[in-house]
Amino acid sequence: MTHESSNMPARWSAHLLSVSGLPPASDSAPPAAALRAARPGVESLDLALWRCAVDPAAPVPSDLRGVERAPLRPWLSDGPIEVWTEVELSALHALWRVARLRRDQGLRARAVAAMRWHLEHTQPDNATNRPWALHAFLQEGSAEGEAYAGTLLHNALAHGGVPESLSAWILMDAAVELAAG
Repeated sequence: MTHESSNMPARWSAHLLSVSGLPPASDSAPPAAALRAARPGVESLDLALWRCAVDPAAPVPSDLRGVERAPLRPWLSDGPIEVWTEVELSALHALWRVARLRRDQGLRARAVAAMRWHLEHTQPDNATNRPWALHAFLQEGSAEGEAYAGTLLHNALAHGGVPESLSAWILMDAAVELAAG
């Protein structure tokens, strides 16, 4: 690892905090508006994982074990791809935090496998311009992951250079996660 790349998380973390406009908060959950069911009556994977991220006793969904190169949940083609992508990337954002907090290498491996699938099959602007999992793509370690993260950031700031409130929270949380390692 070169000196420049070993400094990458700190540089990105400082930049993300700067553009978010928020102070760091390492124990915060996303705003309630971000945690909604993808389909009425069905708890979304992101909600289940965010519960795990803020409650150490919450059980991790059992179907996340294994490292197959696939999304965390398949698109069922019964709704817009943008909604599925946003839920998927929000879940990935939360899974990265859960893996770090629980020191669970199996969950980390599953997150990396899902990210690599997304690098091949989805575009970083295929959601709602919210930078979910930006930090995870940076920490995935590839040039493609860094480019994906850069596009997520660009899209979040494309409308006037200031993120909307949820994206500001996502950027702040990504900065905190980068700093935490």
